[in-house]
Amino acid sequence: MKTDDIQLMAYADGTLSPHEREQINARIHRSVKTAIQVMRLQASRLPYREAFAHQKLPSVPQRLIEKITEMVAAAAETGK
Repeated sequence: MKTDDIQLMAYADGTLSPHEREQINARIHRSVKTAIQVMRLQASRLPYREAFAHQKLPSVPQRLIEKITEMVAAAAETGK
């Protein structure tokens, strides 16, 4: 993925700084191709957070929590 694509995705997600947004806005006004790409990126955004907000997730087994804790401690000891 090119840096331009990453910037356009960030624009579509609304995560750019005001200055960066202005730069992309200028590009959109100069290029129909860029405008179409941004429109496609905006259309592909899905409301994942809302979709899963009310989903009941199973509890994590205590043994799994303990095993992960052991793995983290072992990695910390070896410096990884």
